[in-house]
Amino acid sequence: MSYLLELVPKLLTIDRKTPTRVIQDQILRATEVLVREAQCRILRNKLTEDTLSQQTEDFLKIPEYLKRLYTANRHHENGEDYNSSDDLVTDLLLTDGHVFRRIFIGPYISEQQWIHSIPFVALDGTYLRNCYRQTLLLAVGRNGNNESWIIAWAIVESENDES
Repeated sequence: MSYLLELVPKLLTIDRKTPTRVIQDQILRATEVLVREAQCRILRNKLTEDTLSQQTEDFLKIPEYLKRLYTANRHHENGEDYNSSDDLVTDLLLTDGHVFRRIFIGPYISEQQWIHSIPFVALDGTYLRNCYRQTLLLAVGRNGNNESWIIAWAIVESENDES
């Protein structure tokens, strides 16, 4: 079973809705070994349980991540450390039970770089394949050298008017 716990995540992305037949087929193709459906069900449960607990643990680290971002994004004026609320624009929304819903991050340097950029912004989103089914949104600009740079990013529950 431990061999399969390492192998299966390399073959396909599994969530709680992944049919055991799909898991069976992928294992059969990769190893030419037929695994019983009951074993596939146990395997799916173990893999999704570990993933859920790991992602829950990771989301609890977001406030610490924001503290580090604030420290790293402090800018300097005239050789002195200039501490301003404009250094980093963020918005962290948690539910009543302190469960992560969404976060927005816009670094100070992005605002400064925008002044010297081509007035072009591209917005895009991609689905994050985690237990929480969220979306990563990016705002990308072009600088004077025609290079792409990230203006801001957000992780939201879905692409909707609220987020």
